Amino acid sequence: PYTLPLEGSELPGVFNLRTLDDARNIATHADTVPDAIVIGGGLLGLETAHSLHLRGKKTTVIEVMRRLLPRQLDEAASDMLQAHREILGIEGLKSADSEAIRVENGSLCVHLKDSRRVCAGQVIFSAGIRPRLELPQAAGLALEKGVQVDDYLMTGAEDVFAAGDVCEHRGVIYGIIPAAMEQARAAAQNILSHRSTPYQGTMPSTRLKIAGMEFNTLGEAVVEHDGALTVLRFEKPESGVYRRLNIKDGKISGAILLGENQNVQPVRHLIASARDVSAYVEEMASAAFDFKSLASAGS
Repeated sequence: PYTLPLEGSELPGVFNLRTLDDARNIATHADTVPDAIVIGGGLLGLETAHSLHLRGKKTTVIEVMRRLLPRQLDEAASDMLQAHREILGIEGLKSADSEAIRVENGSLCVHLKDSRRVCAGQVIFSAGIRPRLELPQAAGLALEKGVQVDDYLMTGAEDVFAAGDVCEHRGVIYGIIPAAMEQARAAAQNILSHRSTPYQGTMPSTRLKIAGMEFNTLGEAVVEHDGALTVLRFEKPESGVYRRLNIKDGKISGAILLGENQNVQPVRHLIASARDVSAYVEEMASAAFDFKSLASAGS
């Protein structure tokens, strides 16, 4: 886990979450204070904040970007999540760049660069991950954000492969279990049989469920509009339903699904199979569109 280089990041009551002992220490400390701050509004940060809320703690999430879950949700979906969390009593501060943590009147106060200040009994960092590169650096491997690999998970050194959170493939460090497993399988096959199994990347897929609200994001879910992209949306905020489909070259390239669990697997299949859906684009924005039948047709 990445700890922001802030003044006060080593103070008692400031935590990172990596190991089971870290989780136990956070829970033990939480039982002695009324409130908490989580720095980072990504998946782990929101799940940590919700867990603290379930322990009866007033919790504030600080996110440097202008929306929560910036890698998974667009503006509309993030606003729905924000509203839901505020109903639960979890406050979210967006566009909030942390500058320092100081002890004031017995509390830990996070000072933001825009002069705002938030105080609580404990602070948890959840600001992303950084690969540990001491070993590959000492071995002289090619590094950028992580260990550089080609499409066969090979590093620049003979007979040395990399997979998982330490490896950077085509500029991406996935930081998710499905990618680590797919990379490990491909690396194993290429160790057994030289350049036999290319790795083409992993479909990003995340799921967040908090107090009855479940988001699923698939593929290239958060991308900016361009001339080649069509974005379809269906929204029913009063029922907690939101659907965004990104269509590129007649195929679904990514999706955000809230309150539509029945469509997650069919849409996942349509993305993975690169099925041409151009004939159904207008219909897919409707509430009752049958993604399951479309996904199973011709399978």
